[in-house]
Order: sequence, then structure tokens, then C-alpha cells
Amino acid sequence: MSGHVFISYDHAHDMSYVEGLFYQLSAAGLPVWYDRGPLTDTRWADVVAPQLDSCGAVVVVMTPDADRCEWVFRDIDRAVRGGKPISPLLVRGEPFFTLVGLPHEDVTAGGRPSDEWVERIRAQLGTGAPGTGVPGTGAVGSGAPAGAAAVPLERGRTAEALGIETMGGVFTPLIGRDTAVPCHRTEFFTTADDGQDQIKVTVYRGNAAVVAQNQRVGVFEVTVPNPGPRGLANIAITFDIDGRGAFRLLAVDQGTGLPAPVTTIG
Repeated sequence: MSGHVFISYDHAHDMSYVEGLFYQLSAAGLPVWYDRGPLTDTRWADVVAPQLDSCGAVVVVMTPDADRCEWVFRDIDRAVRGGKPISPLLVRGEPFFTLVGLPHEDVTAGGRPSDEWVERIRAQLGTGAPGTGVPGTGAVGSGAPAGAAAVPLERGRTAEALGIETMGGVFTPLIGRDTAVPCHRTEFFTTADDGQDQIKVTVYRGNAAVVAQNQRVGVFEVTVPNPGPRGLANIAITFDIDGRGAFRLLAVDQGTGLPAPVTTIG
């Protein structure tokens, strides 16, 4: 089986956990898709259902809120009817009655799934091990994180903010100063021109209000997998700092759930 990982969850209450889960799976080289928009019958039918039908594995984030969410149970019902493997994650509360009998991972302590759980998802997708060169695994050229200069740390926390340049040379922090590492932040980017096939992201570190007074970390080009009219692309870009202060940038095309290649150009 091939395809991406589809994450089903309660949008109103569990977004922050899902963003972290999205990063963890993407960093492991797995193609991931989850919906961020307000759901309606039309959006579910036109956007969500096709992603369920084309996915290779479904992850259900189980919480009391999700247990009361109509959309989550629509996802589960369609996944079951489509023969999709379902891997529940118990984040809060009790396991869903509808998923009884399926092995779930208990992360109620607030942690992330184990490496063994991630490898089970990888096996369901049939994508191979990281770094093997199999498309979608995180091998170089298939959306692997791109390295850049380190961010200075003080006692396990960022000594400076990390951010990007916005209009007028303004420095817009994405990860603030004095943030405990490891840490990450995901932002969503789109295209400004019709047919645009790359998005350039320049990353800075510092504590000044303008980029001219801060230090450039790196310049990255993110390839847009499916260029089209401006504003159509929806690229999730994750800015990550690990426990040693090393920075990397990861991108995923939300339309397909597949990694978007990233190239360091400066």
C-alpha cells in the first residue's frame, strides 16, 4: 500500500497536538496530510474524503472532544469502508468504543508516539526506511530537511529569536527568545504569482526589530509540487531547532500530503 498518512482529529480542541504530530511524522520522512480549515459538508466531501480515499494509513487522535466530533466519525467510517489501516493515539480520555480491538498507543502523559509506532505507520505505507532513497522517506531530493547555521543557546533555551523577513525589512519572530529546545513552529505559505514553482524563505536570528540588524541563518527555496494560479498552493513550512541548536527547515504540500523539496541557496 502507498500514499500518505491522514490525521483525523477534533479541529476545535486538538490542533496544537496535531501540529506537533505532523512535525514528528514529517521529520521521520513520512508524507502527512491533515485539514486545518473549518469543516462543512461540502468541504468534507470535496477536500477531506478524497484525501482519505488516497491515503495509505489513518491516524485517529483520540480525546473526549474527538469522541463527540461528527467529522472524526465520518473519517473513521470512510476509512473502515475503504479498508484503510487505522492507528489510534490515545491523547486524553478513554479509547473510542468504535475502535475497540485496534491496538492503540497511549500518549496520555503528553508525549509523542514511540519510534516503534512511527515504524509501524511506515510499514503500513510501504515507504521503506529513512534515507533509502524511496520516494517520501526523507532521502535527499525527496523533501529531506535542509541544514543551516546553528542558533545560539543559553542553558537549553534560545538566546535569540528565530524568524523571517516581512514587508519593509521587518523581522517577524517565529520562535521567540528564551524558548526551550528542541522546538519548532509551522507556518503556511502560498504563491504570489500564477505558475510560481518556488517559494523563497530567508531565515534570520536576532533580537532587533529589523532584519538588517540581525544575522541571516540561511536562504531556502521550497519547490511547489503543483504550480497553479497564485494563492492556490498551501505549503506547510516547519522551522525547527534541535536540542543542540541546529536549525533545519522542512516543507510539506498540504494538497497532497507529500514533502516539498527544500534547497539551501545561501
